[in-house]
Amino acid sequence: MLKSCEQLFAAIVACDLAAVKALLTSTCCLEQTDPSGCTPLLKATMAGYTEIVDEVLKHEPKLEVTDEDGNTALILAATLNRIELVRKLVQAGADTNNQNSDTGDTPLMRSSAFGTAECVMTLLELGADPNAQGKTGSTALMCAAYNNQIDCARALLRWDASVDMIDRRGRTALYHAVAYEHFDIARLLTDHRADPDARDLEGLSPRILAAKMSDSRWSLLFS
Repeated sequence: MLKSCEQLFAAIVACDLAAVKALLTSTCCLEQTDPSGCTPLLKATMAGYTEIVDEVLKHEPKLEVTDEDGNTALILAATLNRIELVRKLVQAGADTNNQNSDTGDTPLMRSSAFGTAECVMTLLELGADPNAQGKTGSTALMCAAYNNQIDCARALLRWDASVDMIDRRGRTALYHAVAYEHFDIARLLTDHRADPDARDLEGLSPRILAAKMSDSRWSLLFS
């Protein structure tokens, strides 16, 4: 069986669909992992091989299995902006709000940080919670704010993402936008009535941070 599993992983890497089909039919390797901790589904998702993911899904693998970094297949697909795979995985039963077992990140949080507005919108349409929080209290909107993903932030705001949720340090999305000097996102959040005077656990607020900046746009933003 071990040899068959090794052959299956090799076939996935080589994008050999015929071999994958044959090996999936003759072996029971769905939950086996390769040296990097990936199951066949995780391996195919990372590689972005849609037809191979389709073939693996036909054999009903466990969708919530994680890799060594705590990522499910859906989290990987969202992180890598593989929108078609996001749809296929959710259709197969993957939970749009599953969380990374280490960080608590959801697929939407990863997509907001590293993906595109299209992927963010896809996840929201499929039922992702725009206000879910990770283990540090971060939300998808916060992820977009400190990664300067303004199109993702716009998409989240259209789906009523809360502008005033706080993380474990008491910081809002606007705080992060100001702290990382992402002016356009800060202006967008201000236009959506984000509170510039919300103080974190250290007593700092977006307005206080902005007052320390040399660029006059920041002081004018909150005037």
